[in-house]
Amino acid sequence: MLEYFPALIAALIWSYSILIYKDLSIEKNVISVNIWRLTASSIFLILIYLVFSRELSLGLLYAFLSGALALGLGDSLYFYGSVYAGASVATPITYTYIILIQLTSTLYGEPLTFNRTIASLIAFIGIVLLARKSRITADKKLRNKGIFYSVLCMLFWTVGQTMLKPAVLYSDTISINLFRSLSGLLTLFLISKLIGIKLSVFERYNQFKISLFGILDIGIGTLLYITSISMIGLGITVILTSIMPLFTQVFAFFSGREKVTYIEIISAIFIVIAIILCIH
Repeated sequence: MLEYFPALIAALIWSYSILIYKDLSIEKNVISVNIWRLTASSIFLILIYLVFSRELSLGLLYAFLSGALALGLGDSLYFYGSVYAGASVATPITYTYIILIQLTSTLYGEPLTFNRTIASLIAFIGIVLLARKSRITADKKLRNKGIFYSVLCMLFWTVGQTMLKPAVLYSDTISINLFRSLSGLLTLFLISKLIGIKLSVFERYNQFKISLFGILDIGIGTLLYITSISMIGLGITVILTSIMPLFTQVFAFFSGREKVTYIEIISAIFIVIAIILCIH
């Protein structure tokens, strides 16, 4: 059972980090927040790399591509999709990657079992139920724009996460996480220059929070996620981390940001069932 803890702890870290980013109005500063969090994580990971790794191998090419697609493009598109179309639309679209990865992981020898297939579907239903709580009013043009961004995010997340499987076959987790973080940072920097976005500098305390949670989110959380992939496989890891939206709702409740409704209770049951199925 201990082999499942890295994925669950990663989901726990990510679920609280997203609340911090929302508090910092990431909706208005998507690129800036992502650049600063990746800058902090990259500096942290360089130090870890110099002490524990210093490895160069073929797996780092996959890690670099994964970072560009999933961290640089995918994460930003998810936030933009949520802003334009609303979380109730964006989340179900993007989280279909949980199901798609059960298929793409077979390219690298992982089995497509009945339990894992059903678990991914149940987890997806649970996330859809959670997302239904968050609705915003958007005109049709903005909504379609948000849907388009969400579909792109889903594709980038699917391909980017799938590339982590061959990465762990050739490289160590520390090197993979560093090159992935650097790639995401470089991608966002180039995007900001191409579309003319000026990098925002936040107040000292908020800048510290972004840096701290960038280290926790990517430096530690993603390191645990990659470690989980190397231990139990990509397909199971993705299903286990699907508990993240539920953790976020729990943190939001205890911090006074949101109230718990019957929807959260039902979705919790679905996600827990999905996790039980995928580990048996």
